[in-house]
Amino acid sequence: MDWVQNKSQGKKNREQVPNKTPKTASGWLEDLCHENIALLQASLPVERTDLPKRKKASDDRSVVDALEWGISPLQVEEKLELEYLSALVRSLNGSEPPTSKKDWSPEKIAKWIGKQLPLRSEEPVIALISAGWIHGLPQLGKQLEPGLWLETLQTILTQVDRSWETEEPESMLAWLIWSCEVPLALATQLSHLGINDRIVSDTLDRLALVLELSKEKPSSWLRQGGASLRALLACVVRCRWTADRLGARKWYASQRKAMVELTCKAISLCDKSGRPLLVAEENGEVDSGLWAALFEITEKNAKLTNLLGTLPKGVRPTAVKKLMSPKSNLYSLGQFDEESELAWMRRDWKSHGSRVAIDFANDPMWLDVLDHQGERLLSGWWEIQVTKNGKPLQVDCGWSEVCWFSDDDVDYLEVQCEVEGECILQRQMLLARSEGLVFAADALIGNESAQWEVESRFPLADRVHFQQESTSREGFLATEEDERLALVLPIALPEWRKWNASGELVQEGDSLVLTQKAEAQRLYSPLAFALRKRHQTSAYTWRQLTVAEELKILPRDVASAYRIQIGKEQWVLYRSLTQSTRRTAMGLHLNSEFYAGRFDSDDGQYEALVEVDAESA
Repeated sequence: MDWVQNKSQGKKNREQVPNKTPKTASGWLEDLCHENIALLQASLPVERTDLPKRKKASDDRSVVDALEWGISPLQVEEKLELEYLSALVRSLNGSEPPTSKKDWSPEKIAKWIGKQLPLRSEEPVIALISAGWIHGLPQLGKQLEPGLWLETLQTILTQVDRSWETEEPESMLAWLIWSCEVPLALATQLSHLGINDRIVSDTLDRLALVLELSKEKPSSWLRQGGASLRALLACVVRCRWTADRLGARKWYASQRKAMVELTCKAISLCDKSGRPLLVAEENGEVDSGLWAALFEITEKNAKLTNLLGTLPKGVRPTAVKKLMSPKSNLYSLGQFDEESELAWMRRDWKSHGSRVAIDFANDPMWLDVLDHQGERLLSGWWEIQVTKNGKPLQVDCGWSEVCWFSDDDVDYLEVQCEVEGECILQRQMLLARSEGLVFAADALIGNESAQWEVESRFPLADRVHFQQESTSREGFLATEEDERLALVLPIALPEWRKWNASGELVQEGDSLVLTQKAEAQRLYSPLAFALRKRHQTSAYTWRQLTVAEELKILPRDVASAYRIQIGKEQWVLYRSLTQSTRRTAMGLHLNSEFYAGRFDSDDGQYEALVEVDAESA
């Protein structure tokens, strides 16, 4: 049995509740309230003395404070709801709520919960406030009229019953709060009255199952770019703490491993300051208390300890030292989850620099690119606009993965979508690790020849702007003080402005806009970002290469190839826009859809970074 009940209640419970009889949360409350609601309300202890003693290291745990961990990236319709949560947390901690004309009294919060449920029970903030109300019952319950106290509790437990009947929840976070946190929180308040141990053991089994399933299928935890991941981990932490107070068994190894893996993913999705990627930077918090709690409940797992050591001082747990020489195999550098449509790429674990994160579950997709120091260069919605014969097409369809490849040298992602039955868009993103080179491209495959135009809008991060060169078409992403952060090369355009071009690279507002035009059936629009510090001061150039098939030069709407040189480093990129066949470019013999390789000037040989053929794509 997962929960160890009070010995004095064991015999009584066995007599009252047959083991084979299922009990709902509402039925549990009905049994407890059968005799006298006011007496039950008054019996809530302010300070519990009958619960198992916690370890000294855990005495400073604050379940109430943990309600606010990871919530900043959540999508909230009204900011007032976050104020309600903050006010509730402060009230339960004995401090004054923020100055406001709003009424933060327990009666006001209880009525507000009753009004919002059940219509908005799938919204995480509503569930969090309801869980906070349960955690705060000893303080809140004694200040409410018995009828309102019971009504609010019944409303909350009705949502618990509904969540237990839901197989595929709309919101994983809300479901986890209703299904696991709320019943465990109520158990810590009312166990002295003779709680049904079946409710607690079933809840703990449910939580264990959810954790173990996450190892094979983490997509439920990673939806919306992992925006809810930290809040989900915080919910599990609160569940673990309340289970400890109930004297429940510790996790089995499989459940601890699941928590370690989920925490590792959350750390991988941190920027250099500890804020989450794939959300607006101003909406992210460092959540230092969360990392300390995860370090504790996973029993200071060695793998997790090393990864926590990559977080900055003040964010990582105080007991964890900075990892001075992290190995490349510390954790997977490139990761992809097909179902949540999320990918992130990393150069190494020695720094937070040269990184890419993409969430293509929505249109437009979200893109983060970090420079060599780990500062955000690009961050926001990566939009695309397509025009056919002067008429804009609506790009509002979902993207789907075409190819994902990751090894020691490179991460590569390709996705596509169909636009109004007129064309197919294919979007590529590549990170060459050792070079710190990011390659992004849009390929348009039209149903017919037309005047096509593709406009790709890369979202510039705050305090970043584009320094346009005057005589050539490249430029630099730079800070407000004009410190260069990345070299940007529009490799499908001629290098010099004196040569005519069918496109342009400019800054418009807070976006870097690459425009490419062609009167053809297909079009290719690539852009290269050189992120290493040495790239900002080295000489550079690029050229469009001739692609031939059976001694005939091919037009660019059939296949394109490019050479990039920065200092002594050189790369070759090739893309076929039609069915793959044998072709040549700069001495390379290719039979692939996409090829990216580095050129070794010492021996004159090419080394493939990634080669995608039609079957693997």
